[in-house]
Amino acid sequence: MPYGAVADPRLALLTGQTGHAQPGTPDGAPGHAWEGRSTMEYERGRKDGVPSNVGPKPTFTGHAMQDALLDDGAKGEIRVYSVIFEPGARTYWHSHASGQTLLINSGEGMVENRDGDKRVVRAGDVVWAPPGEVHWHGAAPDAFLSHTAVSLGLTGWEEEVDEAHYRGAFEGE
Repeated sequence: MPYGAVADPRLALLTGQTGHAQPGTPDGAPGHAWEGRSTMEYERGRKDGVPSNVGPKPTFTGHAMQDALLDDGAKGEIRVYSVIFEPGARTYWHSHASGQTLLINSGEGMVENRDGDKRVVRAGDVVWAPPGEVHWHGAAPDAFLSHTAVSLGLTGWEEEVDEAHYRGAFEGE
């Protein structure tokens, strides 16, 4: 693979690299989704005058604030949200048709899938939930958690992560 090529399609989506050689690129260098454009593309993240969205039920337990950074609406192909969870706040069980990447910005929290594979997450961690994997994520009982969620495909929401399960996830961690 040429230097700088992105093998992982999830990273290619975020970086704009197609991972395939493009005509006219030296030594078969990877192409970019923006190939041939003459100006920088810019999308305003948090919109001026639009308040943060309080994480609504039936998708969050506790208090979470979210800001849409990129949302293609009903298509649901890609949604990028900045989310801040107060201590104890968490998502319901859910999955994403084409997967989800979480970029942990600050604080401490937990991610867990239905199979019980769980991880404490902290600033700098990156989590990938593959397509269709049912999981939840949220803040620790005694810490805030901030992450950027890159959700691919439509989200399928399921039931709430009950208090006993949530507390049990942190035991011994």
